Amino acid sequence: MTWRTRLRAVKGFSKFTRLEMTKVVYLQTMMEEKTSTSLLIGWLFIGIFSGSAFTEVLPPTTDFDYYFPKKSPEYAVFLHDLPLEQDLTVLTACAWIKTNYRGTVFSYTAVQDDDIIMNVTPNVVYMWILSESRGASVKILDYKWHHFCVTWQSSNGYWKIFVDGGYANHGTGLKTGKTIPKTGSLVIGQDQDSYAGGFTASDAFSGFIHNLNIWDTRLSNEEINELSKSCSAGEGNVYKWSDFLNEAYNIKAYVAMPSFCT
Repeated sequence: MTWRTRLRAVKGFSKFTRLEMTKVVYLQTMMEEKTSTSLLIGWLFIGIFSGSAFTEVLPPTTDFDYYFPKKSPEYAVFLHDLPLEQDLTVLTACAWIKTNYRGTVFSYTAVQDDDIIMNVTPNVVYMWILSESRGASVKILDYKWHHFCVTWQSSNGYWKIFVDGGYANHGTGLKTGKTIPKTGSLVIGQDQDSYAGGFTASDAFSGFIHNLNIWDTRLSNEEINELSKSCSAGEGNVYKWSDFLNEAYNIKAYVAMPSFCT
């Protein structure tokens, strides 16, 4: 099967830029000419891979994107729990995104609450903590790469939203004194209306997600500004980007390798 034939199987591929199409061709060339590992890497962009078996083949890497070809409940990346000894009282979450559509970057939920959500709409980007939201008036649905960060701390409910290195909104009183349970379900690309499920097309993400990281500290304005200068900068101490490839127990999305983020 040629790369052209395989590209036809990628719903939404016509939205790729010329550079992205060039990378797909390059990956397909690797697939046809190189080693078995390269064959797998080449295929990862073209197809959906359910499960985490390829952690036995690929070394830890951050040089990849998840691509969600359309707004649909069928595309998602699943992880269990937060690898912490206690519940979360402070957090920072950052990701690079490229999309034309409203949707959910990631959600983390325990049994009942929407504990953490980052999502984007045409005129506002949102963060949710324990089912309560805050937003910032920013337009980023232009199919260009944007860096999106949120921070929160329980002690005074202080929160901030950053876009492309600058803070877009901030405040206090967001779930003051509350904690985020360490046991739950983390899903990239979907809002969970039930535990690890309840997905809807209206809340689904369509586009590219790169370098999602989560910390149990509140990064400073300066640190977040530095992260926005490079697609590969930063490594979360709760979840780092390589974990979302190697620790995922179910992947229903396309994996672009190397990353398209520039």
